[in-house]
Amino acid sequence: RLIEFSDYECPVCRKFSREVVEPLRKERPTGVSVTYLHFPLPYHRFAVPAGIAAECAAVEGRFLEMSDALFSG
Repeated sequence: RLIEFSDYECPVCRKFSREVVEPLRKERPTGVSVTYLHFPLPYHRFAVPAGIAAECAAVEGRFLEMSDALFSG
């Protein structure tokens, strides 16, 4: 299990997601559980709305797609 504290506006979080989380999900689609916890930094003014958008997508079963889109920048 991987617990990721992240902020959609953070360049380091984006890099971690692309270089660690995405490859893990692809390599072990059923063997790795990723729990995403929103940790918006106060000086990232769009991090909270991005997190809300991701959670709205989660209601529709599309969290991963939205998360990838938000990190694509």
